[in-house]
Amino acid sequence: MSELSGALTRIRRGLRSQMRQRTGPRRWSPAQMELLSVVAGHPGIGIKEASALLHVAPNTVSTLVGQLTDLGDLQRRAASDDGRAALLHLAPESSRRIARWRRERDQHLLDAIAVLPRSEQRDLHAAIPALVHLAIVIERASPDR
Repeated sequence: MSELSGALTRIRRGLRSQMRQRTGPRRWSPAQMELLSVVAGHPGIGIKEASALLHVAPNTVSTLVGQLTDLGDLQRRAASDDGRAALLHLAPESSRRIARWRRERDQHLLDAIAVLPRSEQRDLHAAIPALVHLAIVIERASPDR
């Protein structure tokens, strides 16, 4: 299984490296990007919920929220039922940047897969449901859940 873990790590690092080469210096740190991705997928999410999805402490998310708010990439809005609670939303330009970043990342992955022999492409496609299920099992087993 260490081969699977190693391969997943190398794929993620390789994609990040290709994205840096293509897009230049990063605007966001990996931690900031992860939070922005969570907010993109869950507009109006709270800090506590975001910390659970990211498996980090709420104060870590609060720090990232402060940084991203200062950059103008994230908006904090008071919850209608509890003015003390902050609901997180992407700034419009951040939504566009993240969508563009995801399209480019996905295209890099598709380009790499296209180089593989057809049989390996089919194997990867067939493995997607099992990998998604594995991700769910790992997330559910996290002590942060």
